Amino acid sequence: MKTLEDLLKREFPDSNFHIYSKLLYEAAKSGYVVYDELAKVNSEDIDDFLLSMYEARILLPVRVSKNVRSVSWDARQLILKRGEKYEMPLIIRYLIRNIVEGGNWDINGSLRQCLLEQGIQNIEHYIEAINEVLDWALKNKYVIDAESISGISMKHKIEPNEFIAVLKNIGVISPCSRKFISNKEIYYEINPILNW
Repeated sequence: MKTLEDLLKREFPDSNFHIYSKLLYEAAKSGYVVYDELAKVNSEDIDDFLLSMYEARILLPVRVSKNVRSVSWDARQLILKRGEKYEMPLIIRYLIRNIVEGGNWDINGSLRQCLLEQGIQNIEHYIEAINEVLDWALKNKYVIDAESISGISMKHKIEPNEFIAVLKNIGVISPCSRKFISNKEIYYEINPILNW
């Protein structure tokens, strides 16, 4: 588990979040973690840990705001109390399992595993297109509009709606519900952990 601990120390240097690495690995296997399990490890900084994991899109609250009809990441309600459940996106699950089991933070390898699980045939086209989306993310504060995603997918001979659906399913993107309300255009948030 040393490499996951090292990654957490590198990304969150002023914290002791590395103590949660075993629970993150368990969440990577099961798909979720419950507040109570985290509190058993360390109840002092659990709220800071969950807030940081939510901001990094590693753990997402299952609870969704009643005011927004969306399961987008920004519509999730981060409630920090016993009984609350937090899910881990599929891509994060593979990234964490791969670093623990194989010692590698391998984004393309993890993407490949996710795409296989989704039944995608033209995986290499998808990987190239996703990497282009991630490059876009670095330049645009982790936000991309639907038109740009469609352009990237068509460039790689992938049907745009299918591409967007797959990216949402595996946890690479999520609709920005608040941006849509203000702009009336569809924007997607890109999971920032994919640029670690």
